[in-house]
Amino acid sequence: MDVIRTLKEHFDPNYIMNPGGTLGLDLSPEQKEKRWSKNLEG
Repeated sequence: MDVIRTLKEHFDPNYIMNPGGTLGLDLSPEQKEKRWSKNLEG
């Protein structure tokens, strides 16, 4: 994720494109702890 975050900051320094919601870069710590997808392996 560090690479994606670095690229985003480089190409969109003013955050006008805001893919953070799609990529999960702007999640709060509480949101990061939640499981956002089902376990498809089990």
